[in-house]
Amino acid sequence: MKRKEVLKISTRMKGVKEEDVYSTVYRKINRIFAMKLAEKIANNTKITPNQLTFMPLFLYIITAILFYVHKQPYLIFGGVVFLLSYFMDQLNGSLARIKNMANDFGSWLDGISDTFGLTLVYFGATFGVYNISKDSFIWVFGFLAVTSYLYGNWVYINFRRLFHFSTDEIEKVKKKRAFIRNFFYNGNFIIPAFAIAAISNKIYWLLAFFSVYGWLYCFALVFGLTKSISKHYK
Repeated sequence: MKRKEVLKISTRMKGVKEEDVYSTVYRKINRIFAMKLAEKIANNTKITPNQLTFMPLFLYIITAILFYVHKQPYLIFGGVVFLLSYFMDQLNGSLARIKNMANDFGSWLDGISDTFGLTLVYFGATFGVYNISKDSFIWVFGFLAVTSYLYGNWVYINFRRLFHFSTDEIEKVKKKRAFIRNFFYNGNFIIPAFAIAAISNKIYWLLAFFSVYGWLYCFALVFGLTKSISKHYK
């Protein structure tokens, strides 16, 4: 008996892309709402995807500032803004596909915005915790957490760039590992985890966890992708 997919979506739906089909529950929820709102925007306004391109980056910067202040009302607001930044990113992508305006330049800007924005959030969160606790270990945790994110992102991007079979391999793993894919160390996992930690005032412990989990994920990612690549070159 086949396992039923939670929040099933299809590339036949407007505003959905292949990576969404077997993605995290969090991403699917955002994509479902984003594609519905994007369709209304496309039908009732003249707003273009380019006009929304830097909105997620702006929200990432706001999040970093709020995490830097590191007081409870600001942390709660920062967590909410961080969640909104991800939704705006999904909205921009859905609007581009609905209006048939998706292109490589847009993907380039989107990638630059996400990577730079998330890095700022890590820095703001680390600095904010240090200002309150004066615990120097938080710099070690913050450094390991953000570098593991950047390294994992670099590995993934190069795998996609270098190997023609990369998309099929990634989607195969996501389809097969329904539970595990919700914990890939990328924005789909990092952003809601940060939001929960900020709202509960546990960012110190989140960065400590990410400093270990992030690098374990990277080692597993490199091992798994290398194994997958070797099968194609035997």
